[in-house]
Amino acid sequence: LLARMVVAMSVAGVAAPNAYLAKSGRVVLTSSGTFTISWNDSTLPYLLGFDPTVNLSGADTYVADSFSPVFWSAQRTESPLDAPLGVVGMPDIDFTGDVGPGGAQTTTVRSKLYRNRFLWRHVPQDRYMTEPDATTDLFPASEYLRFYEEVLVKLQKFHLFRLVDEDRGDDSTAAVFSSVLGPYEADLQKLPGKLELRRSRGFENVDAFFEVEIPVLKVPEYA
Repeated sequence: LLARMVVAMSVAGVAAPNAYLAKSGRVVLTSSGTFTISWNDSTLPYLLGFDPTVNLSGADTYVADSFSPVFWSAQRTESPLDAPLGVVGMPDIDFTGDVGPGGAQTTTVRSKLYRNRFLWRHVPQDRYMTEPDATTDLFPASEYLRFYEEVLVKLQKFHLFRLVDEDRGDDSTAAVFSSVLGPYEADLQKLPGKLELRRSRGFENVDAFFEVEIPVLKVPEYA
């Protein structure tokens, strides 16, 4: 999405355009000179985290008003449950077998895919769940409940970026994504339709840290 934004800015004549996700987790749009963006619809600014009712003008850098609803950070390293750390997933091979006369065995492989379950322990409450907006009935874009509703339930493809250096106060430095797994989509056979609150061990009696588990399937990535 950010790469396409850069292409669109370049086609529109924006000088030296750039679009990146900062260490803060917010989208930043920049140029070597002042530029203007007028939003023609609400979808693009919504996905980037900008207010779709406010056009951008009079500056060479714009920081998104909020976090993108399709981006979520647990501020923790994942614990994979079905494969070693840093491995895409466990192979799941669908096949049938038959034993013929004399004990000869044959198999027919129908498909092969990779499954995994990622667990994040001690996720802070402000990255897990607070109160939904009274008007839109949506959770804040920085929280897991919003990512669950916008990405997982809708079977949107996503990547898992590992070991990212974050700083919620740094909008000027681009985050570095050097270790990536996926793309994935939620495994509907295991994704709960009814979420259950799981407080972290040692914090069972306070609302401070929570457990998040996401079951996934590795899916093709199309250019």
